Amino acid sequence: MGARFHGVSRHGRTVDLNLTEIRRYPEASVAEVDPPHAARVLLAGTGARDVRLEAGDILKENNPAT
Repeated sequence: MGARFHGVSRHGRTVDLNLTEIRRYPEASVAEVDPPHAARVLLAGTGARDVRLEAGDILKENNPAT
């Protein structure tokens, strides 16, 4: 967790999101999800209301390399 996603919404607004939770099942939070599995994620931050994700959308994190 703690992954960050940054970009611009389709309305031109800045989007800076943090991954705060991953739910593999309704009652089970996990730290990561391996392909081909799916999960529900909670993203919070600036511009979160401008982002509309649909099933199958792919997010790429922009954490700096360490």
